[in-house]
Amino acid sequence: MKDTEHRHYSMDPVIAPDARVLILGSMPGARSLAMQQYYACPRNQFWRVMAALFQHKETFENYQEKCDFLTRNRIGLWDSIRQCTRKGSLDSAIRDAEPNAIPQLLKKYRQIRLVAFNGSKSIQVFKKHFGLELLILTGIRYVQLPSTSPTPTRRPKSFEEKLREWSVIRDFC
Repeated sequence: MKDTEHRHYSMDPVIAPDARVLILGSMPGARSLAMQQYYACPRNQFWRVMAALFQHKETFENYQEKCDFLTRNRIGLWDSIRQCTRKGSLDSAIRDAEPNAIPQLLKKYRQIRLVAFNGSKSIQVFKKHFGLELLILTGIRYVQLPSTSPTPTRRPKSFEEKLREWSVIRDFC
């Protein structure tokens, strides 16, 4: 392993017993892991999207308020990847990814009706390790949503475009 590559470990899920939606990211970035807070990078649009979807004030006081906001709206948050090797924070740099115990989580939280994948890496890892049949056979719908990451893509989407696509989760909450 190179000096600049490190083994990274996912955080615990943020989820309440009545969760209806599970949002799966890939692996938190370096800042999020250091702070032990999902989507801690201020340029990531995740919390802004969530606030806009549920007409919450634009900013949150602290991380606990963000987590409480999600659980009040019956949204769970976790990652497809339990651990991986990565240099930096980009999903494209992820190697040797091992999945989180998502089937066990879905078995425990049987009221989840939608799994929303935040970006392409999350769904790629899920498909590789579990297959989408896991969701289909249990009656759970799924959707791949545009990444809220600040990292440019081939065709960057505006905040309004992302918000429009992410609005699908409201129907399941």
